[in-house]
Amino acid sequence: MELKKLFEKRESCRSFDGRQPEASVLERAAELASLAPSAVNRQPWKMLAVTSPEKVALVADAVSEEGHNGFCASSPAFFVMLEEREFAEKQPENLNSHNCTFFDMGIVTAHLCLAAAELGLGTCILGWFNEQKIREALGVEDRYIVAMAVAAGYPADPEPRPKKRKPIEEVFEII
Repeated sequence: MELKKLFEKRESCRSFDGRQPEASVLERAAELASLAPSAVNRQPWKMLAVTSPEKVALVADAVSEEGHNGFCASSPAFFVMLEEREFAEKQPENLNSHNCTFFDMGIVTAHLCLAAAELGLGTCILGWFNEQKIREALGVEDRYIVAMAVAAGYPADPEPRPKKRKPIEEVFEII
């Protein structure tokens, strides 16, 4: 797909058609996402694809507390992005004081969502979730931090909404 069309297609999908994404599609999205760059090439991530109805329901509950993300009850799958605690808590000296894994996790998640869009899936990155509930539901080892959850499935409406963006002059400048 042409890059501009892919960027236009990728949106935060909050309505899924109910079909379960095939394991091969989820694996291919993760495989493409794993090509993302990372600081010192540490690749501090692990990606979980959650597809069993019981686990999906538990993750949906963990991301929907206090009225957040109510649409997730209809999400047929989730990606849960795990960050290696060792890298999150101890940065190499040559990386100054920046928490590079924070950036790395954002980069790999963006790559995952773009790959999913290329493969016909809709995704929505969820900024709010109960980490402890996800840890317990999925048996996440202590060596990982739950960095993000991503709702995933086939969009109910495959046609993306027109993007409303600020004029380029407001967000870009050559100095």
